[in-house]
Amino acid sequence: MNVALNKQIREFQPTEGCYKALEPLLKEALADTDPKEYYDAFFYIFEQYPNDDGDGVFWTASDGMEKVGDFQEPLLFSFQRSPSEMTQAMLTRLYNSGVDKIGNIAIQSLLDD
Repeated sequence: MNVALNKQIREFQPTEGCYKALEPLLKEALADTDPKEYYDAFFYIFEQYPNDDGDGVFWTASDGMEKVGDFQEPLLFSFQRSPSEMTQAMLTRLYNSGVDKIGNIAIQSLLDD
C-alpha cells in the first residue's frame, strides 16, 4: 500500500464543493497490486460525506470495490458505524444481485432500519 496515497484519500476535502480531484486518487488506489488495502479509506470518505456521492466520483470507488471483490465485510462495518448514501447503495446493489446476507446479517434488515 502507498501510505501517502491512502492518507491523501482519507484527508481529501472537496474544493468549493468539487470532488473531481479525488477521482485520480481513487483510480490510482484501485490500480495498486492490492486495492483492498484502500477499502477503509474509501469507506472513511463515504462516512465523511454521508449524504453525497461526490458528484459521481464516489462511484469510482464503489464500482472498483465491486470489481475487485471482498468488500462485503468492510461495507457492513462502515454501514453499521455510520450509514451513508453510498453504503446504502452498495448494500442495495448486493441485495438486488441475489446476496441476502453478509456473514449472518440479513441485508434486508439493514435496509429496513
